[in-house]
Amino acid sequence: MYDGWVPGMPAEIWHRTPDMGAYGRHRKTTAIAWVPKAKPPRKVSFVANVPVSATWLLEYHLPIAWSPSGYSDLTYNLSVHNDERDWNVPFDTSSEGVTNGWNSVEKFDLNAGTVIVDVLGTESRGLMFADAIRWTIVPDESEVKNIER
Repeated sequence: MYDGWVPGMPAEIWHRTPDMGAYGRHRKTTAIAWVPKAKPPRKVSFVANVPVSATWLLEYHLPIAWSPSGYSDLTYNLSVHNDERDWNVPFDTSSEGVTNGWNSVEKFDLNAGTVIVDVLGTESRGLMFADAIRWTIVPDESEVKNIER
């Protein structure tokens, strides 16, 4: 578990480090950046393609190395881009229910095609993680009601 700055790691630069709790089938690594002040590191971008226009849930993966207290307890500034639309979204890692693994961020009405999620930084000092994101389609409520009957 990380508890702050990693010796020998330059500040404000993303680094890939081994982490058995990272998401991935073949390469168990995660990207980390030490943010010593409110100056954010360069952005990290996750690019995905959603196959249909619908409401989608954005989820953010925090690896085992992330800790719910101390220097990893931050609010990440995320930016979502889809079909000439942009959203700025905070992801507060100190929120109740946030844990190692997949965490819900927010629902978005997306058009089919490319979606880019940029991790822009944080307003606080600490250790940021950029491991993985995923999009999960949110069922239409009328479809759910029909299934429940």
